[in-house]
Amino acid sequence: MTAVEALAGVYRLLAAEIACRSELIEGFLSEHGVHAGSVDPVVDERYLHEALSSREGSDLLAGLYRRFADAALATEGDDEVLSQLDVLQHLLAKKLWKYESATSALLDAFTQDYDRLDQPSERRRWFREISDAAAGEA
Repeated sequence: MTAVEALAGVYRLLAAEIACRSELIEGFLSEHGVHAGSVDPVVDERYLHEALSSREGSDLLAGLYRRFADAALATEGDDEVLSQLDVLQHLLAKKLWKYESATSALLDAFTQDYDRLDQPSERRRWFREISDAAAGEA
């Protein structure tokens, strides 16, 4: 199983669990030639998270995180974009805490620092952080 297939499976299970979808994640998967509904839902979730623990999986998750940051910056912190970030945080939190599988320092810090993205103030705090970082790079 490829990392993108594992991401699609993890996303499909998570979206059903928390009753929330993310157009950004679904678009990201589609660009990689996989759709969230195309992965067998019977596959063991632990297996999916292990497949995401590869170098390919870590790179894929980092690319997805950058997609969220780029979309947030491009829309000047549109709440629709920021609210979808909660789905990614849930996915990473499950990977980190339930399956004890780290990703990268950046993503693990994001997962720990922003565990309340259901709160608008936390989404705004994240947006300010990435805006400040982007301004520092310019």
